[in-house]
Amino acid sequence: MDYHELFKQNRIMNFEKYLKTYIDKESYEILDYADIYTKPSKSHRFISTDTNRFNDLTEDWEHSKRILRKEFDSNWLDDFVKPRFEITFNWYKENPISYKLNQQLFRSDEFSTEEPGNVFLGCSDTFGVGHNLEHTWPYVLTELAFKGDKIYNLAVPGSGPDTAFRLLDFYKNKLNIKNIFHWLPFRLRYEYYIGDDSGKRPGYVTVKKNNKEYQYQYGFQTIVPHLEDSGSIFADEFIKNGLTSDTFLAINYLKNIRAIKSIADELGVNYHVMNFDTSVEKNDYMREVNEYFVKNNVPHHLLARDFSHSVLADYKKVMAMFLESHKRNLHL
Repeated sequence: MDYHELFKQNRIMNFEKYLKTYIDKESYEILDYADIYTKPSKSHRFISTDTNRFNDLTEDWEHSKRILRKEFDSNWLDDFVKPRFEITFNWYKENPISYKLNQQLFRSDEFSTEEPGNVFLGCSDTFGVGHNLEHTWPYVLTELAFKGDKIYNLAVPGSGPDTAFRLLDFYKNKLNIKNIFHWLPFRLRYEYYIGDDSGKRPGYVTVKKNNKEYQYQYGFQTIVPHLEDSGSIFADEFIKNGLTSDTFLAINYLKNIRAIKSIADELGVNYHVMNFDTSVEKNDYMREVNEYFVKNNVPHHLLARDFSHSVLADYKKVMAMFLESHKRNLHL
């Protein structure tokens, strides 16, 4: 090993030694942060909402609309959902969704340092809430470009880029990674840690505010600015306006993207990142994606089963974008 390579390794070791003294320290049981954030209740909450909502629907549109109106705008339901409702409802009646989680509670293949695969980062739209596994973008991208490789899907519903970085950093040496694909959530979200470092693991932390008590689940939480209310721990205006501003959150996104890129460079793998609202023209890659769904007799206008998450057409765009990014990189 030459001097420069030795220097590089020492620099990385020292960097991790001083920056991550606490978050990686094994004696800090409470900071086994991957375990804290991937308890079944997190993903299962989204899964049960999707399942229960669909079970309450019927072929009668007016009845189903009354159920969906509790959460969704009536005009949106009539203009967008109604023309696609029958197709979607009948599809999922005949093709029920099975959410199978691995030992670490991700919707993923079992983790392995031996079998090569690609890591997928994102929120519920990468997890695939409301969609059959075979329709999720990590699955189809693997079928089209990485046949036979493992799918290491680290996506967590309701999360943002802080979570993506934290989990990738935790699992980077526990997986045999070929590429990293990251679909950014379109909502601005970031993560904070609530609790203390005493070594105790209470189920909830009680916070007093305005003579009221609020309970927060112990561990990592995700804050979504537009959903914050007066009962939030972040409701004080000087905190809320600063830490939840678009400017702060945009910078936070950038820091996480650069941090994930640093991990990719450390591992010697490619990092592909896409924004949620990036548009894609119908090119060769989109045709390849469409052919996959035509071959499997999947209707083009299929919506998510909960009528809330990304529709199949959006998934196709993401698949085409990442397929193009991967194949373009092969020719660099």
